Parts: sequence; structure tokens; C-alpha cells
Amino acid sequence: NGSGSPRRSRSPWPVWWVAAAVASDRVAAWTLSGFSLVSLLLAAGGIAAVLLVELSRRRRELGIRMALGATAAEIGRTVAAASLRLVLSGLAVGAAAAGVVVPLIRASVPGASIGDPVVYGAGATALIVAVAVALIPPVRRATALDPARILRGD
Repeated sequence: NGSGSPRRSRSPWPVWWVAAAVASDRVAAWTLSGFSLVSLLLAAGGIAAVLLVELSRRRRELGIRMALGATAAEIGRTVAAASLRLVLSGLAVGAAAAGVVVPLIRASVPGASIGDPVVYGAGATALIVAVAVALIPPVRRATALDPARILRGD
């Protein structure tokens, strides 16, 4: 306005306070996203380590299969299928545990918005993709096995 007096806002909250609150929410969301990504990477690394240990236990069996004529693709599919069965059983146990825990949390924290199927589906999908990526080293190692060395005990 042309009178030279400062313009008064009709909002009871100062603009800087609203901007700080929004920025605070953004920082919290980015921080939570970062921690979620780190936990997903740690989970994928742990799964890859478990799969490599399982592969080392089955090394002789896989060597015998290769010596009997199994192709690298068949060995890769065998390792991947066994690994995915392990992960899917873990997801089933996690979903069952969530089914028990979610009602308890809702009862103890009024207004908690948890249990959204879309969130569970996105989480399960992210975990399956992470597992698929984590499967690459064990499958590559399994397909590169030399059956003669394994059967000799080297």
C-alpha cells in the first residue's frame, strides 16, 4: 500500500515461523530417508553375507552338480531360488509379526497411522529389489566354481 505503513499479515503466525516449521519437516523427512537407505543397504549386505556363507556350505554339492553336467545357468537359478525362498520366508515372518505388533501400537499410541498396506508393499518391494542386487555376488561365485578343484578338496 502507498501509505508507507508496514503491511500487516492476517495470519497469527509469523512467516519465518511457518517457513522454519516446513524446513524442519523437510529436514526430518530427508534424515529419515537417509537412515532408511542406510538400513536397507546394511540389510542387503547382511543378506549377501548370509548367502555367501550358505554358498560355501553347499560348495561341494554344487561342484558335484557341475561335474555331473549342470550348466552355470542352472547352478545360478538353484542358488537364486534357494536364496529367494529364504527371503520370502523372512518377509512372511515379518508380516506376521507386524500383524501382531500393529494393533498393540495402535492401542498404546492414539492416532498412530501405521499399518498402511501401500507402505508394507513398498517396503517388501524395496527389500526384494535389494536382495536381488545382493544375490549378484553369490550367484557369480557359484557359477565360477571349478568342479575338479572342489572335488579334489582344494
